Amino acid sequence: RVGMANGEDRYLPVRDKGPQRRFARDFVDAGWHIGEGVMPFMVVVIIATLIPNPMIQFWAFPALWIFILFVVGDMIITSIRIKRAVRAKFGETKLEKGVGWYAAMRTVQMRFMRLPKPQVRRGLYPA
Repeated sequence: RVGMANGEDRYLPVRDKGPQRRFARDFVDAGWHIGEGVMPFMVVVIIATLIPNPMIQFWAFPALWIFILFVVGDMIITSIRIKRAVRAKFGETKLEKGVGWYAAMRTVQMRFMRLPKPQVRRGLYPA
């Protein structure tokens, strides 16, 4: 487990192996993404529905859906950005299938729960 958590290639499952996947992980881990707040926001919505105020209860769910739309938008933008960065770094024809989806799905995981664990600090994008 320690090897996988540290991102050592030999311990990783096939979906996480390779230099492009490592680059995608580092790229995502270096940034801030609103998808990391999905679970905490859902907890807030659940609590809001328990408040005996009909207006708060009414607006909690539309607020959640609006938040989810922003998350999906961030995922799409991240996918496009990572594909562009991978093509620039590894070559136009070397883009592995699924790198954009891999990066987008990592954006909705809370940083402390990601596996392999983040190897870069926020703001330190890979070159």
